[in-house]
Amino acid sequence: MKVATNIAVYYEMKDSIAKAVEWATIAQNLAKKIDKVDQIKDSTNVNLRDIPNFYQTSFYVTELNKRYDSLTKIKMQMSRFNDVF
Repeated sequence: MKVATNIAVYYEMKDSIAKAVEWATIAQNLAKKIDKVDQIKDSTNVNLRDIPNFYQTSFYVTELNKRYDSLTKIKMQMSRFNDVF
């Protein structure tokens, strides 16, 4: 999970957000297994301290998706200028 997160950070720093989302999602799926989210989901009293890895990776995936959406909008807007400024 940590390795997949580090790879996601690497791709994020290289502005390859789609790849970063891909790796962050892999980390999130691994964190789900580590924190046994499926077992906890049935419980009525869930605390974030019970699922720290899953919470962090889910938050990271959400932020990366927001960034990806923003970049998509910016690219669309900038395409009007045909890269001539």
